[in-house]
Amino acid sequence: MQTVEIILARLIQLVACFFFTTIIMTYIGSIVLIPLVVLYAIISFLDHGIGFNGIFATIVAVPAVVWLGLTVYRIPNLVDKLVDTGLQLIKSAAQNYRDLDSIASNIKGESTPGAEQT
Repeated sequence: MQTVEIILARLIQLVACFFFTTIIMTYIGSIVLIPLVVLYAIISFLDHGIGFNGIFATIVAVPAVVWLGLTVYRIPNLVDKLVDTGLQLIKSAAQNYRDLDSIASNIKGESTPGAEQT
């Protein structure tokens, strides 16, 4: 029975690790991809919506996205809060992994014969 409990504890630890990895990668990816989506939308609007040439639309859209990024960067504490949220996710994942590891170690240590005979 001990083996099944250890396997279940490690399986739950693996699922939690995959969950936190997915959430962290999604968070980082969204921070990176949002400016690219805005760039693509502006280029598409200028190219297909208004009828500008694709190269001209890109030349106009890139400075517009850089200006938007600079405007977001200048908002007080916003970038710090975004980075802090990501770091808190990483710390939470590490703490959860350590907690689940200690649970699995306790299960492994509980059933050793003669360990707590006093």
